[in-house]
Amino acid sequence: MQATPRHHAADQQQRRAGRREDQAHLGHADDRDHGSTTLRRGERQVMGTPRDQPDAIEATVQKTNRWIKELSEELGGVSRREAYRVLRGFLHALRDRLTVDEAAQLGAQLPMLVRGLYYEGWDPSRAPRKMRAEEFVEMFAGQAALRPSQEPEPALRAAACVWRRHISEGEVVDVLSTLPEDVRRLLE
Repeated sequence: MQATPRHHAADQQQRRAGRREDQAHLGHADDRDHGSTTLRRGERQVMGTPRDQPDAIEATVQKTNRWIKELSEELGGVSRREAYRVLRGFLHALRDRLTVDEAAQLGAQLPMLVRGLYYEGWDPSRAPRKMRAEEFVEMFAGQAALRPSQEPEPALRAAACVWRRHISEGEVVDVLSTLPEDVRRLLE
């Protein structure tokens, strides 16, 4: 049986009403991740998080600070500012060498603030940027704003060490497998 225009319009109205009801009663997915409970259709959700659970902003600040602190320690106790620049340079050099799909998969595993840093200034239409190890190191040194007298490879290896510590083993393997062998050796 073929639907008449009136039946078709009624079906569309019901679907739209159902979506609005779902949105009103269930809230956003991010809200459910921060302390709310599973709801049955028709129940109202009270927004908010428990007092003892940090909100998303506090959590990402803590995670980002942990990355920077660990990198500072890996670099022998450099300033937070220098560790931040090294992390940023590493993430940008790595991101620019990856395919768009692999860069997005890696980005999905980064804490929110680190993810923003990672995507800052990215032009996916230029990815991947083909480069050998020497070019990769040069790009990293420039992005990290290293002093001319500073040897870039130890800083690059320290950033890679912190990165590997915080990314799933499977994603690290995926990322490394897309890189040329000489670049991969720098990050292992």
